[in-house]
Amino acid sequence: MKYKLLLLSLLVFSCSKELDEIPTPIDTKPNKAFNLTQVFKSYNQPHHITRNSPNSWINVHEIMIRNGVNWVAPDQSGPAFADWNGDGYEDIIVSPLPINCWTCEGERPQLYIYDVEKGDFIYEEMVFTSNENQILNRMGNKIIGDFDNDGDPDLLFGGYQDATYRVNDKVWILENNYSVDGTFIPHDLSDKININETATVDIDNDGDLDIFFVKLNFLSDYYSHRPGFLINNGNFNFTLNESYFDYIEDDVNLHRIIYSNGENNSTIFEDINNDGFIDILYNQPSDWWVDDDIIYEELLVSKNRIFWGNTSGVYSINDSTPIPNIEGFQLVDGIEPWDYNNDGIKELVVIRDNATSWEDKGQYPQGFYVQILQVNNKELLDITESTIENFTEENNTNLKPVRFIDFDGDGYLSMIRLITNIEFNQSFEWEWDGVKIKRVK
Repeated sequence: MKYKLLLLSLLVFSCSKELDEIPTPIDTKPNKAFNLTQVFKSYNQPHHITRNSPNSWINVHEIMIRNGVNWVAPDQSGPAFADWNGDGYEDIIVSPLPINCWTCEGERPQLYIYDVEKGDFIYEEMVFTSNENQILNRMGNKIIGDFDNDGDPDLLFGGYQDATYRVNDKVWILENNYSVDGTFIPHDLSDKININETATVDIDNDGDLDIFFVKLNFLSDYYSHRPGFLINNGNFNFTLNESYFDYIEDDVNLHRIIYSNGENNSTIFEDINNDGFIDILYNQPSDWWVDDDIIYEELLVSKNRIFWGNTSGVYSINDSTPIPNIEGFQLVDGIEPWDYNNDGIKELVVIRDNATSWEDKGQYPQGFYVQILQVNNKELLDITESTIENFTEENNTNLKPVRFIDFDGDGYLSMIRLITNIEFNQSFEWEWDGVKIKRVK
């Protein structure tokens, strides 16, 4: 059993650079900036569990610059932290985005191995057993999981190879064979998944991770979007299964809106009401560039909801609860569970931007609103004003993404804003003081 440091996996726009253009790093004095400790971590878990991390400061951008990669935008490297080489210390895979070029073509990921003797992360070229020229990443999720139950982490990711959106995503699982022969084995899922906004859960309870996604069906306007699962049959073989959802057949528009696959979704599977069934915290932001969104504004607001697990094993719009709306902050960036007071019951944190209407397509949201919801069976009670202080600002930066970390070692998870390279930014931090969640920075 390996010992591993649990760090972070991020959802960002991402791509990488031709590796032969990366200068050979100059070996200088050992950098002891990172004294990482081995901590047990199982990768056969739903992805969102890896978001809770011990107190650790790692600036991925500086690591890349030290290794000769100086062309990357400081907030667009897209790191995924895991013990990729099996030595018990976490390493980094990034798909860096060039400065001022998020529309660039897909690029190749990069690997940074933690060197215990140097106390630093060292660039090492990723070796793929096939499809060398296709292993590219421009934008989208990176999900870490042990998809073959061998104890080490694999990587599910994808992104547009063509920045003009003229082709579909390429979605891959990179099977981690690094500790055996130094390679990653690509498994192309593109014939099954069109869009790489995904989540993981053992939906069939057989001990391995299955993949949730929303499938685009270009042949039918009626079922233009269908949520489903790729069921893990072992050895990186997956079977499409759409039987877990009761599709909305009597209202085509409602079906399209609720199940449309918006950019940057953060769907989470968890038994949030503690009834023994897995629920879905379904966050599917609107596709801002779709003109029809304006017509269905009320439906778009209600698409963020919880689908409750039940005895039938089928998720239905008739057994779901919409997230209570906040006027002026309709855009939901994330729905996250948080047991802020350590009572064993998780409340929900809803992070909102101050988009006032779905017509504000070109306006970058600036303000934020932190909504706290109490889960009572299948009812969601808004307890924001009685629970958290300084929960909204109209003219400050948005909060996405946030993470929950025991920042001061007091046994309680604080909420902090995360940025992609300097991971922990204490300019936004709330923590429980025994009476209320208070803004401390």
